[in-house]
Amino acid sequence: MVAPEVLADRYRIDRQIGIGGMGTVFSAADERLQRNVAVKILKEELSSDPRFVERFRREARSAAALSHPNIASVFDYGEDSGRYFIVMELVEGRDLARVIREEGPFDAARATAFTAQIARALGHAHAGGLIHRDIKPHNVIVMDDDRVKVTDFGIARATGESTLTATGTVLGTAQYVSPEQASGETPGPPADVYSLGIVLFEMLTGAVPFTGDSPISVALRHVRDDVPPPSTIDPSVPKELDEIVARATAKQPDQRFANGDAFAAALTGEEAPPPTAQITAPGVAAATWPFTHPPRWDPTRLGRIVVLAFGALFLIALAALAYRLATVTEPIRERNRAAASPDATPTTAGFALADYRGRPADEAGAELQEAGLEPKFEPEVCEQEVGHICEQEPAPGAVVEQGDEVTLGVSTSENNEEEESDDDSEGDDKERGPPEHAKNKKKDKD
Repeated sequence: MVAPEVLADRYRIDRQIGIGGMGTVFSAADERLQRNVAVKILKEELSSDPRFVERFRREARSAAALSHPNIASVFDYGEDSGRYFIVMELVEGRDLARVIREEGPFDAARATAFTAQIARALGHAHAGGLIHRDIKPHNVIVMDDDRVKVTDFGIARATGESTLTATGTVLGTAQYVSPEQASGETPGPPADVYSLGIVLFEMLTGAVPFTGDSPISVALRHVRDDVPPPSTIDPSVPKELDEIVARATAKQPDQRFANGDAFAAALTGEEAPPPTAQITAPGVAAATWPFTHPPRWDPTRLGRIVVLAFGALFLIALAALAYRLATVTEPIRERNRAAASPDATPTTAGFALADYRGRPADEAGAELQEAGLEPKFEPEVCEQEVGHICEQEPAPGAVVEQGDEVTLGVSTSENNEEEESDDDSEGDDKERGPPEHAKNKKKDKD
């Protein structure tokens, strides 16, 4: 997106700092109040859609009512030459996804501190009837002193205002989406609690619990599979955090913490506000379970679970049949080529990173740029041919979004087995994830 130099004769655009699902974020100067701000401009292809424009306006009005130390403030919104924009607090720091990638996994104390801050921010929004709906590390900014700010209530909606969501539309990112969102149901505060529970799991283990070949397959796993205890990945994780993750990610909303404040209270031992002070979506109970392991099966809902399971299997069978019909006439050579060099196909919910190891550096860089990623080349000693890729970070199969940086190690010499052994050892230390994650990575590589 090419940003105008000045918006509404007031906000002078400086540089692009991020891309989200609804728009592009720029740093800018408010020439009227003489302060630096962040400006998000709605994507041009969405500006002509009245539904998205109304969603954008509601986002601004709802988010502007929030005032909390762990929420990025909204200052203004408007329109200039057919471009809709929102003006927000400019938060200096790194997003939590990058911090996890560079410094994770975290010890129990740091993961708890981050989660409690995010939970308090959500609790403030929940008390005002606002659901974020897209809690993920990319929407949390970590400042130098480890204070955090939740950003981009971009698809948040006041409780009960769900008319803008088309039937069957699932908002949120697949790796963090709650079961009710994946099933197309109206989410309440427990949906944000579930997503934050997945973020806590990732901070403790360095990986998300569920991965798959597509966003739909990942969403289905959130519906049918239990999140494993973090201690099965890292035995140093305390049992108490295993219990908190289990409760936050329970399949039924009324078995989770009722809202962000209740989640924060469980982490810190503080007393949560009374349930009556919280606003919940229709049909979502405000009462919470005592702090014990929630029952995995509720006999009163067994019939519903069976129906959902058969429905999921039916959808998977339809998807397999559609894929078979679509590829039956494809030449075998083209299919083999696609299997050997999968392209990274962007989606609104992120996409799996291709495997560039062993490929020429210029070819890999061109493909990454075409996919909207930022390649970064670093010299490396390995047995690959000079000028070819040795290793890559993030690893093949990791979920990335447009604008993310991908580091490629480029071979500078050959037959240095000692260096390669050191690199492999270091890679083994960094690679962490549940058995499901490892199996999917191996599948993608094959």
